[in-house]
Parts: sequence; structure tokens; C-alpha cells
Amino acid sequence: MKPTLRSVLAALVLPAALELATAMVYPCLANQAGGPAQAIHARPTPRPTPRPTPVPVLPAPYALHYTTNPDTCVHAGDGPTQCSWLTHAKAVDVYWSWKCSGKDCALEGFHLRLAGGGHAGGPGKTVNISSGRFVVQDEPKSGWHGVCYVVTAYPLSLHTAAESKPSARICIHDTSKTVIIKPDKLRGYDRIYSVLYQDNQPKVQTSPATAYSPLTVGGQFDPTNQSQVNIFQRAAYQFDLSSLRGNSLFGGSFAYDRGPAEPSSSCAELHEAPSGWASSSWIAPTDRPLPGKFARSGSTMSWPIDNLVERWNRSTPFALFLEEIYGVGPAEQIKSSVMPYSFSCQSVIIHPRLVLKVGVTV
Repeated sequence: MKPTLRSVLAALVLPAALELATAMVYPCLANQAGGPAQAIHARPTPRPTPRPTPVPVLPAPYALHYTTNPDTCVHAGDGPTQCSWLTHAKAVDVYWSWKCSGKDCALEGFHLRLAGGGHAGGPGKTVNISSGRFVVQDEPKSGWHGVCYVVTAYPLSLHTAAESKPSARICIHDTSKTVIIKPDKLRGYDRIYSVLYQDNQPKVQTSPATAYSPLTVGGQFDPTNQSQVNIFQRAAYQFDLSSLRGNSLFGGSFAYDRGPAEPSSSCAELHEAPSGWASSSWIAPTDRPLPGKFARSGSTMSWPIDNLVERWNRSTPFALFLEEIYGVGPAEQIKSSVMPYSFSCQSVIIHPRLVLKVGVTV
């Protein structure tokens, strides 16, 4: 039978089609047979989706502090004019520190916001905007107690950085703790005034200052038919306040524990220690006693010193002086042949300490 044109074309096309089909389904087989490896309908490798550049965030301000004392306000760095508002109005001074390094530190200022307490607009309301610390003047009608604040740092309007996270919260007259500070230096003083009636010549004997604890404060009157002897004992203590750092002080007291067989009231009154007290063998007051008096609570005697500690410069030593209470005046007023009232009162000062109310951050 003579082949037709159609059968010849079929004989040529069919082997080529089979070879092509094998290469598409099994490309590795075509390579193993010695033919060139082929990638039929190869798809381009997809490129990863570009991630946006992270937006830098300003660092949050450090812990907030506050004070209601004008002297502390000035010492913290505010201006005298602003700090004077604390005297004439019911206000608080809020202050903090902030540090940032690098190219993303272009700062516009700070936002002070209420952070709870339900006063002056409720949580989240911006109270003030400033490039630094400032004074919050208006006290809420219900008082400061429980009013809480946070502060954030925000960048220049054309800068790419984002506003910082809030600082730690601080609550006015609510965020505080009691701190006990023990003396780092102490001195005890003894002096004897005596007189013989026959010659009416007074004598004074001063003992070397002591640096041990506990110390005795008070006086003892010993009369006889021929003489009188008056013994006086005093004490001074120094406290280091530098450990409080920038935290605000909201008052405190000087306290000590009573010794055995103590009188019901203290035999001492409290003064600021005069200059030179630490190297003297005797110490005398240069001022009137501090306002207040020793009050007893169980075995503890305490004297309030709120105003003194609130205005104290913490870079200088804080020293107090205990003088005896005497019926006709201090020891320096005892003259020859002047018979004082019968007097004998001595207090043993055990565990002297400052009990301070220190503002802290929660």
C-alpha cells in the first residue's frame, strides 16, 4: 500500500510530540538521556516584601518628683519666681530628669498628664506642656491626695521620632514611704558646776567629749550643807541625707527609745547643732529650741522637725543637739550661791534616728 502524505506527516510529528511531552513532565529524565536540561514555563523568584524602617521612639523621662516647699523647689532647679507660688497658693512643683543620646533626640517638650485619681478632668488629660519642669498651681477642690501624674517626652513636629512612653506614675501626698536614717556621727558632753558656800567661788569642770552610744541627756542637782554640785549632760547627732537623692521630703521627726526607769517626759529639748560641735568638748545653743516638744508613744520619744528637714540642703550635714531642760535655765546661767530648784532628770538616748516621710514613685 502506498503511503499517503498524511501518514508521512503523522510518522514525523508523533515521535517529536512524545519527546516534548517527556521533557515537560520529567525534565530530569531528558537530562539523564544526554539531552539538554530544559526549564519549561519557569516562574521568576518572588522578591520579599520590603519592611518599613522602624520609627525611633524617644526615651521616657525618669521618675517624677514633687515638692510643696519653695526652698526645695529652688534647690531642685526651678526659678525663684515659680517657686514662690508654692508659698502663696496651694500648689506643687513637679520635676524630673530626661536623657537621650543619638540623632533621634530632637525634643519639642514634655506632656504632663493626669494618670488617675479622677480630678481635674480625669485620667489621660494633658495638664501642661513645657520644655522643662514646671509648677502645677491649682489644687483640686477635693485636695491633692491621690492626684497622680505621668510625663512623656515628645519630638519636634518635623522629626521622625515618636512620643515616649509615660514615666512612672507619682501621686501627690499619697506616694511616699517612711525612711529611717541612723546617725553617722555623735558626741556626748559632760560638765560639772560646783561651789563651796564658805568662799562662794564657783568651779567648772568639763570632761572630754565622748563618741559612744547610748548617751545621757539631762541634769542632776546635788546640794549639801556646805556646797552644791550641778551635773549637766548633752548630746549631738549628725545624719547623712545624701541617700535620699532627689526624692522630695515631706516632713519627719527626731526619735529615740527611752532607757529603763525613764521619767514620763523627756529631760531634753531639741536644737539645730551649732557650728564646731563635732570638735568641741562642750556645746551650747545659739538659737531657741525647735518648735514643738518631745511626745511619748510607748517606749519612743519623738520631736517633729517637718519644716527643718523640708528646707535642708542635702549636700550639707544635718546635725541636731539635745540640751537638758532645767528649772531656772541652762547650765551657763548657774551662778555661785544661786540655789536652783531641786532638779534631777536624766534621759538615756537609745537608738537615736530620723523618721522621714520621703516622696517616691510607684
